[in-house]
Amino acid sequence: MLETEALVRRHWALGEPALVLLEPELTVETLLRTDRVNRLPIGHPEQDNLVLDEARPRVLRAVDRLRPGTLMLVAPASFGRPARPIAENTPEALVALQKAALDRIRARFGLQLVDSTPGGFAVMRLLARPR
Repeated sequence: MLETEALVRRHWALGEPALVLLEPELTVETLLRTDRVNRLPIGHPEQDNLVLDEARPRVLRAVDRLRPGTLMLVAPASFGRPARPIAENTPEALVALQKAALDRIRARFGLQLVDSTPGGFAVMRLLARPR
């Protein structure tokens, strides 16, 4: 079982959508293995990234609907990395569409570590920022 799969099964109810922002292939594999949909309208990150001008507004609207308390599965090592170039397989790097979503999430919310794995994956809780 993948570490990411174990985290989803532990922290999300069966069938509940999960907010997953991992490198593209792992995002898809994790969601498929756990029979989940992503809380973000991203079917396949690499493909959706090819139509960035069309996909970005839809994804950012979904981020704007997220509420404090939402759980998110991420690889914190990806936080400081730039978006990976199209068709390049850089470990832990997000594509531009995912990076835009993560940047918006980090601007809107504080993050609280809920659980993590030795492989560097984490479940984070989105926290309201003081006004």
